[in-house]
Amino acid sequence: MIPFIVIYLHEVRHIGLGTSGAVVAVLLGIGVVGSPLAGRIVDRIGAHTTLMASLALLAAGYGGFPFIRHAWQAIGLALVAGAGNAGFAPSHSSLLAALTSGEQRTTAYALTRVTDNLGFGVGGLVGGLIATTQVPESYDLLFAVDAGTFVAFMALLLFVPQPARDALAARMGGGYRRVARDRAFLWLLALTAVLVAGAYAQIATMLPPYVKEHATVSESGIGAIFFVNTLVLVVAQLPLAKALGGRSRLRAIATAGAMFSLTCLGVLAAATWLDGTRAVVALCLVIVVFSLAECLHGAVNNPLVADLAPPDLIGRYMALRTSAWQ
Repeated sequence: MIPFIVIYLHEVRHIGLGTSGAVVAVLLGIGVVGSPLAGRIVDRIGAHTTLMASLALLAAGYGGFPFIRHAWQAIGLALVAGAGNAGFAPSHSSLLAALTSGEQRTTAYALTRVTDNLGFGVGGLVGGLIATTQVPESYDLLFAVDAGTFVAFMALLLFVPQPARDALAARMGGGYRRVARDRAFLWLLALTAVLVAGAYAQIATMLPPYVKEHATVSESGIGAIFFVNTLVLVVAQLPLAKALGGRSRLRAIATAGAMFSLTCLGVLAAATWLDGTRAVVALCLVIVVFSLAECLHGAVNNPLVADLAPPDLIGRYMALRTSAWQ
């Protein structure tokens, strides 16, 4: 949805590119400061209720975009949708942790990653089929469909049980001061931030211009590379998660880190010695390694956070995990 927002604001509503970028910055950036607050709310009123409220904010924010006529309206709606974004990941992850046992969590979070990646792929495809600047009204339909998905999620959430809360645990207090005393968790947060910054962010943002400049890879070739990434994530995530059952999660993270390093070396080698079609083929093989590392890291990171978190602080732990990724 994010790329379509920029196009919509600039091409349909004739808002400058700089301002359109600022709207997206507000939409995504509020999660950095909002997620820790959302974590407190999760621990206070429960993950189920917080997730329901987050979905309502997302539906209202995105559903209001067809009515934008001025930049200030876009920023206001970005604040609403951004608040929903800030609350979604901590509450969703916390609810999943509360509804599963320690043995089930690796598979449960892996299944969530599969559906996330399918959603990204299908969403981008559907958005591209619906929206066109030649028919400005098509964006009204796109935002209506997007808002409708959040309303549908809310309807389905009504059938999900609200986990019972431990009254004694809820009265323990301490908040983020208790979290700050958990050295193991803080090291995990730091490791997560390093892996995301050094691997995920580089592949997502730097690989396309790098291989285009140094290996003459076309836009269609870049698209093929990321299609392979999505395909491997969807196909391999669950089998790898099942294979990890009962094994050391820290070793899995270490293995993922080593594979991320191999990926970076592979990109460097392909862009240095190959170009054109040969580079695309090599980079597709490299992205398979990266995708398998994603599967390993994604399958164990959230379950490890959930295992470290005391029941009364699960929202705060998941909120800081979200901030580490952001």
